[in-house]
Amino acid sequence: MESANLRAVERAIEHIEAHLGGKLDLDEVARAAGYSKFHLHRLFGEVTGMTVHDYVSRRRLTEAACALARSERP
Repeated sequence: MESANLRAVERAIEHIEAHLGGKLDLDEVARAAGYSKFHLHRLFGEVTGMTVHDYVSRRRLTEAACALARSERP
């Protein structure tokens, strides 16, 4: 894997993490990575083994689980 491609996925992940609590748009994530959304989708899958959507969903679930674990609420 080329380092430029890896760096693009890193930029995409950085953008996702910075905007995890808000609305995320694949076009915005692709712009942050410097690729078209179609190319990023393929590349992200190659590097991470999951789609951008799956990554976002899993990260949001992880954050929700952490919030529940820190909460006193049932």
